[in-house]
Parts: sequence; structure tokens; C-alpha cells
Amino acid sequence: MTIDRATLLRIVLVALGLGALSGIAALFIPVSGVWRLAGVSILGAVVAAVMMPVSRWTEKPETRAGGALGLLVCVAIFLIGTAIIWENLLPRGLVEFLVVAVIALIGLGLPAAAFLRLIERPGWRWPAIVAPAGAALAFATALIGGVDGLARALGAYEEQFYASAAAIAFGTLCLALSLVGFREKGKTGRDPMPIRWLAAPGTLVAVGTAVWGIFFGKGGYEWVPVSGYALAATTAHAVLLSRSPSGKKHRWLRYAAIGAAVLTAGLIVAASIGQWAFMFFDERPIYGAGILAFSATFALVVMDRLSSNKRVELVGVNAASTGDAARAGIRPEAKIECPRCSRGQSIPLGEAGALCVQCKLHIAVEVRAARCGRCGYDLSDLRGPTCPECGAAVA
Repeated sequence: MTIDRATLLRIVLVALGLGALSGIAALFIPVSGVWRLAGVSILGAVVAAVMMPVSRWTEKPETRAGGALGLLVCVAIFLIGTAIIWENLLPRGLVEFLVVAVIALIGLGLPAAAFLRLIERPGWRWPAIVAPAGAALAFATALIGGVDGLARALGAYEEQFYASAAAIAFGTLCLALSLVGFREKGKTGRDPMPIRWLAAPGTLVAVGTAVWGIFFGKGGYEWVPVSGYALAATTAHAVLLSRSPSGKKHRWLRYAAIGAAVLTAGLIVAASIGQWAFMFFDERPIYGAGILAFSATFALVVMDRLSSNKRVELVGVNAASTGDAARAGIRPEAKIECPRCSRGQSIPLGEAGALCVQCKLHIAVEVRAARCGRCGYDLSDLRGPTCPECGAAVA
């Protein structure tokens, strides 16, 4: 199932136009329904805008499952949001349930679709399974709290189910991210990041004790779930940084980011044990360590983005073009890192290209001789700013 992005763009423009007309009409027509029409139009425009990037996921078989789920979530958000806007036609209890449902779809459904689209990417199969499963469990928990009277019938409050849903969602997110790279295609032998398994007991302890405390706890043991979440979160953080190309190159920065994150988590756990902890330090060390962790991590992210344009090294070709090399009996190749999985390999030059040896992405590298845009003169080894044939400036 694919949706033309041009069609979605037209829907956005038409919806915004209808919303504008409704707003103008509301200034002159004393009808409350006009504002509701404006709200539906604006909601439709926002949902269609979100569907534009999501629809791209359905164009490739490896991301189609995530795209289908994302489109389904977007349609559900629009339909439920429309029902909420026309809440005067619905029972009050149903309106509260729909509000909970649409918030949960936005906060859980769309991230679950984003994870699911990565299911065929090397190293992301298990995260793409665990994260949507945790989102589904958190979604169901939140809906229980949204059903009018059901929470009270179970001897609890609605807020307890909402808090439990948040606890489940955060715990499974940490667990899913810690599984990035597990059983990655093309890699055999021992797990390069065995530390990832610390996230599993951390998540179980955190979610279990947090939910128990929300429903039955009397306080005094907050440090237990805090410790579990801290262990799971720092483990996921370390696993993700281990896959950073810049982190592999600049290990000191990666170790600094991981160390600052561990220090931040440790200080938070210590602060949660009791007021006695503040006899030795106040909140400032927590903020300082957190800023260091964020700064180092963000620096690695920026460096990865800047180096995303992979450097290509030509091998076995000194001719001006691919055709010249072929006529000379040379099989030109390019040493290149796959832009998807970063696996280094040699790719034959030309339109045919080759499949990545690891993730099977089709890569084609074409080399052309630099020529003057005015006269077509070969500009190879040009040392000046102008064409030596016609004198035209060379960009």
C-alpha cells in the first residue's frame, strides 16, 4: 500500500484552506459548529503532513511493515480526533476514553511504527520486535485507565494505570535499544557487547517494582525502580555509542560520554535512597554530570552526521573516465563504505554496481571526467580558476 505524496500535499493544502475559510466564517456566523469544522480541517492537515514521510516507508519491502502501521495509526488519530472535536454528540465517558486513546497513539503508536520499519536493517531486528510489543502493552494499560468506571471497579485510580503505562513504555524502550546489534546479519562468534544483558534484569526490576509501587507501595523504596531504570538506560546508551563510527575513531570521547552518563545515573540513585545522601552533595553534581553526558553524546551524533558522506577511494583506475579504463583492459573499482551498514568493500564502477556484501543495498558508483560547461574541454589536473581553452570561469 502506497500513498502518493503529491496527493497528501494537496490534502494538506485543501484542509488548511478549509480551516482558514471556517475561521473566517466563524467571525460572521454565530454557529458553534463552524469552529469544529475548522478544527477538523486543521487536524486533517496535520495528520496528512505526518503521513507524507510515513508513506515513503511503504515504498520499500524492508520498511513496508512499519509504513503500514504508521499509516494505520495516522488514520486512527484522525478519526478519533474528529470524534473528540465533535464531543457534544458523544457520552462524556466515551470522550475521556478517546482522549486517552489518541494521546497513547501519538506517544506510543508512531514510535512503534518507526521501530518496526527498521526490522530488516542489520542489527535492528530484535529492537524492532521488542519496542512495538512494549508499546502495545503500555497502550493496553493506558486504555484500561481510560474506560469510564473500569479502574474504580478494579479498586484503583485512572492515574495509576497511566503511570504504569509510562513505566512500561520507558522500560521496554531501554531494553529495545540495548538489543541493537544483537545477532546482526553477517556477524558470527561472541557478542561484541555482552554488557547489553545488564538491561534485561534492570528493566524487569524497574518495571516490576515501579508498577507494584504505583498500585500497592507505601513509599520508602523508590531507589529500587530508579536503580533499575538507571541500569537499563546507561546500558542502552553504551550500546548505541558503541555503534557510532565517530565513537570508534575517538574512543576517549565515547568513554567520556559513557562515564558521564554512568556518573549521572549513580548520583540520581544515591539521591533517591534518602535525604542522608544530600549531606554529602546537592543537586549540582547531578546537573553537571548530566550536561557532560549530553554534550559528549551530542558531539558524537554531530560528528556522525558530518561524516555521513562516505569517502570513496578509486582503486585500479587512473584514466579520465570509466570508458577509458574499460578500453585499457582495467576493471575499475571503488573502495567505499556502505551508507546503510558502514561495511567497507570494493564496488565496480558503472551503472550496474553491486549489492552490499552485508545488507544487500544496491550501490552504483559512476566516475565522470570534469569538463568545461562552455566548450567541453577536459579539466583533469586543472590548476587555475579558468578553462585553458575558452577562458570560462570554473566553479
